[in-house]
Amino acid sequence: MSSADGVEEAWRQLHTHLDRARSFWLGFIFVSDPADARLLAERASWNRRFRAEPFLELQPSSPEGLAASVSKIEADGYPPRGCTWVEAVHTGDGPGQSLGWDAAWIDLLQSLNHRRDTLRSSLGGLIIVAPPSIKVHAMRVSTDLWSVRDFLVEVAPTVGFTANVASSEPTAGPTTLSSVPLTLPPTTTLDHDEIQTVLAMSDSALGGRASEQLNHLIEQAKQAGEGELLTALYERRGRVRLGNDPAGARHDLRKVAGSMPDQRGRLIVLEGLRALAASAGDADDALALSTEAEDLAERLAEQLGTPEALRDHS
Repeated sequence: MSSADGVEEAWRQLHTHLDRARSFWLGFIFVSDPADARLLAERASWNRRFRAEPFLELQPSSPEGLAASVSKIEADGYPPRGCTWVEAVHTGDGPGQSLGWDAAWIDLLQSLNHRRDTLRSSLGGLIIVAPPSIKVHAMRVSTDLWSVRDFLVEVAPTVGFTANVASSEPTAGPTTLSSVPLTLPPTTTLDHDEIQTVLAMSDSALGGRASEQLNHLIEQAKQAGEGELLTALYERRGRVRLGNDPAGARHDLRKVAGSMPDQRGRLIVLEGLRALAASAGDADDALALSTEAEDLAERLAEQLGTPEALRDHS
């Protein structure tokens, strides 16, 4: 499983628990790339904000801080339907550290295991995000917690091409987005017929079993460096996610907001992001996106002067 495939699978499982769980639940995410861990944390935090539920994020900066995190979890961790996130994607020893990261993880896992009954009676979600090497320690020193885990995901390291797509920062959600004009860019490396078929599928079809096909095409486009195609595929997946995964939709639409070649399509995406921000109560972001969309609409009205452009501006 590639890094991006692993991140999307981790997120699929994670947001299912975030949206449905009503009692204590435990998840382990083993990941090598801190950027992948940050992406999942951002989506989880935004998901809870969108649902008006609390989210505690712990990122200890030292092994000693990690080992002592159990007290912070007990004191400040949120009950259902809140979520507590503990992340330290580090291994080995650092200069001047009396305790190594691996030893700190062992200390924390042992402490969590000893206090499992207290944690299970008081916490909502508890998510442990650690390097892959910690898995064997978790199985060995926190056997009681390990046996009641609700999900386990291992994300492979990132390799290959990184898409050159822009991002901004919005929040929460509409269930629909106006149709975005889409011209499929020519590509010399991917199957044109398959791409056309996937992009023509209904949202309900792409929200089901065909979602794996769409995710796979996105990864192929990344590896091939097909930037225009990648923008089209991200936009399509973002639209599909609006109904049941606004955090995932936000992630995808942010990626294409600055890279869509069709300017009216970009305007529609900006409006979708603004609506997400407004729904999540992020007034600053909603205002920034509104201003950006208004400026773009004004430019298009001046340049094109068409009834459609004038209507968009109004």
